[in-house]
Amino acid sequence: QKNFVLLQAGHAYFSRFFRTSEGELLANYHAVHLDNAPPHFTPIKAVNIDEQGTLRWRWRQANDALKAEPVAVGLSAAKGPVRMLEPVFNTTRGVLVEGEFIRPSTIDQRVGLYVECGTENGIGIQVVGKRKVEFGPMKADAGSITVQRSADRDANFGEVYRFRLLVKDTLCEFYLNDEFIECFSLPGKTTGRIGILDDYDVYHLRAWYPR
Repeated sequence: QKNFVLLQAGHAYFSRFFRTSEGELLANYHAVHLDNAPPHFTPIKAVNIDEQGTLRWRWRQANDALKAEPVAVGLSAAKGPVRMLEPVFNTTRGVLVEGEFIRPSTIDQRVGLYVECGTENGIGIQVVGKRKVEFGPMKADAGSITVQRSADRDANFGEVYRFRLLVKDTLCEFYLNDEFIECFSLPGKTTGRIGILDDYDVYHLRAWYPR
């Protein structure tokens, strides 16, 4: 009765569920590559079904194997609608970025990320309230997102938002407190620039390249 649309962006297909020999229930799907390149086989998800019968996908601990090569990451000194992370990442290789936000105390403060996929153009990801996440095109120098999609996983994320952002080519996956939020294909090839919205404080920033 809730969380009944797992993939809202329309960029994923051939989803399937399967069990391991130990009985663990897992899920996976392919993601469309918008440059007519071969699609991505996305990281395997853990499947959680709560006491109310609500099914959710979660980050699987085994996917931490992606954390093969640590990347020193920080924030640019330049401030603005988007404050860029440093360095510029090799998103052709693929990168996993993690960090934490404290939930804003007022509704006019946004928490979120920016992924650039053109000259000063990209996708904005912003958390709204306690559990809703919005996505859409955004210009780095404008600071406002044109919301095209939103995901409400019917889960209260509490006071601390721990995010995982996985970017490879045009593939983008976003997790919040280990809950899978959304996968979507970026409208163009990434530049490797990833930023924080509105210069909001972010903590425990870390990044890795896979081997």
